[in-house]
Amino acid sequence: METRYELTDAGYKYILSTFSLFDLVRVVAVAANELDPAKGSLRDHFGLILELTYCRSVDYYLLYISELLSLMFQAKPDALRASESSVKMNFILEFDDYKELLDAMTEKTVQEFSFKGLKALSEDLVKKLSLPLFSSDADLTRAIAIVECRNLFIHNRGTINRTYLSRIKNSDKRLGAVITLTVSDVISDPSFLANGVIDTDNRASQKFGLPKRRDIGIFFTEKGLIVETPPTSQS
Repeated sequence: METRYELTDAGYKYILSTFSLFDLVRVVAVAANELDPAKGSLRDHFGLILELTYCRSVDYYLLYISELLSLMFQAKPDALRASESSVKMNFILEFDDYKELLDAMTEKTVQEFSFKGLKALSEDLVKKLSLPLFSSDADLTRAIAIVECRNLFIHNRGTINRTYLSRIKNSDKRLGAVITLTVSDVISDPSFLANGVIDTDNRASQKFGLPKRRDIGIFFTEKGLIVETPPTSQS
């Protein structure tokens, strides 16, 4: 069933980027079955393609948070004060124009937020801006696990380490085990994040008066999200 959403510029870009990843998985899955083995086997590389797609989907989510924060601070500069970002006098004196100073302070504050882990970032957003990333602790816990899974592939070849186990309490994974992704994982986890983005986008837009880019038709299916007539290119 299609649901129509009005999204901020950050949310719109995220949904289109994530749709492209789902489309890639579908195309590659079909190609893996149809490719002539004599010309090479795509199946041998399918696991790597799933890992790359999964990691990129999480990267898009983290980028969304940064872009949303930027929109929030641009719309409500007073929120920079609430963020408690420390700005030294010599930094301020580098700028002659207030708008340039505001843009630089926004960029600096967004970077400070984005360097935090998802758990610390969410806590800061609640404390300083009264904007939780997710509507429930259970959803936040799942999102943290997804980001930490991505970190394992990026930094430890998908092998469970002590850092992962210290951050994901009550994990059923054992130290040294290697994570193997399935097509279902690559569909369900990014779909979960996409649902979270739509919810966060709506709450942030209402709270900070963010403009909506346009409405967009989105289907959530067992094959991931499907976007109604998306553009062929995205920024």
